[in-house]
Amino acid sequence: MNSSNNTIGGVNTNVTHPSRRLAIQKIACMLTSLSGFGCSKPQDRDSSSDPGQELDVYKKPLSVPVYPVSSPSLPIEAIRSVVKYSQPPTVIKVIPISVVYHAIRLWGTSATFPNREFANPLLRGRWGEVMFAIMTDDNAYQEYASTSSSSHLLLPSDHGVMARVADDGGNGGGTSSTHPGAYLQIMAELGVSSEERLHVIEREESTLADVINDEALRVSLLIEQEWIANGLSRYLKNTKWQNRFGDWISFDLIAEKLVNRKLAKGACQGGHVPYALASLLAVQEQRELLSPKVVNSVENHLRAYSKLLSSTQREDGGWDRGWDGNSIADNKSALETSRSLRERLVATGHHLEWMTICKPALRPDDSVMHSASLFLSREIERTGRSVEMDWHKYMPLTHSAKAVLNAQGYLEPDQFISFLDTN
Repeated sequence: MNSSNNTIGGVNTNVTHPSRRLAIQKIACMLTSLSGFGCSKPQDRDSSSDPGQELDVYKKPLSVPVYPVSSPSLPIEAIRSVVKYSQPPTVIKVIPISVVYHAIRLWGTSATFPNREFANPLLRGRWGEVMFAIMTDDNAYQEYASTSSSSHLLLPSDHGVMARVADDGGNGGGTSSTHPGAYLQIMAELGVSSEERLHVIEREESTLADVINDEALRVSLLIEQEWIANGLSRYLKNTKWQNRFGDWISFDLIAEKLVNRKLAKGACQGGHVPYALASLLAVQEQRELLSPKVVNSVENHLRAYSKLLSSTQREDGGWDRGWDGNSIADNKSALETSRSLRERLVATGHHLEWMTICKPALRPDDSVMHSASLFLSREIERTGRSVEMDWHKYMPLTHSAKAVLNAQGYLEPDQFISFLDTN
């Protein structure tokens, strides 16, 4: 989305020009009408509402439980291999934010890796501490993750604190979030309090609640919803609110947008969509987040995903780019590409991961998940051996490792670390 020239500290704040606002609102209305939901017109808005007001947030994020398979059967040797080869790469001196996010959601904040020879020796013995500091303290971000003093992960905004996304300007995705809402999703998964203090440039006092407030007011129906659904729904008490443009947003609308997404479209071959939907249902168990109509729609959609994936699973237990049932076998080169290791790792890891947070009644049979776990346990080792040469492989590897470990009943980073101690 293009933005005006408004800046804070020389960084684009993405405030949409008024002349573009009506066009954006019309497009949003077209999208929401496809789901059977109305869209507020300018004259319908509550003129007394202040989109810049503080929203209500939970102190602790709501949880998303894991449902392991009923009879875990992966050999201990395979578990040890998964843990060993999913350790964070050591060769990177300036740590990309995508690596920080993916590694910390797998290993947590207490992992130390005292025996790993990191290119930056300051990481040794305090890895988790440093990763969390990168996310919460601009000084640590500058020391470990920034390529320029003008680059920042967190920035002050008119509505609180903005977690910078690649599209927000600056130096690109390497030093910022790659998806809207990813920062809050990671914080929610780590169980971080909304009162957690943040050190933000040019702002004396900040907490995570400032990021939550900013993100809620920054949401629109024109951006990716997967990470918004995962993070914001676990912190924000409001189920319906007005964004910074005065447009009404709700988790119903967000869920419907995800349900209407074309299969396999979006980041990671569309694998984040069912994860977001399963996460919304988990939150629904703890609060009235969605309307009954939307809950039913989401549940039916996940059942359809499960039926489809059960029918398209490969003999080796994995899925490839053709998981959605679209035939690409007529094009040999396309078929070979779709079955490359990386694409199979991406598809299989992401699908097994959402299945682990989905109630058994809505997901495929345990046999499907077991076959996927076996496939991933083999491919994680193969990929892990080359991560030091190409750190980009690490992100899908972490999804796969977390999925396998959770499916087998290992839920906490301390459990993963214990396998390293026995090597």
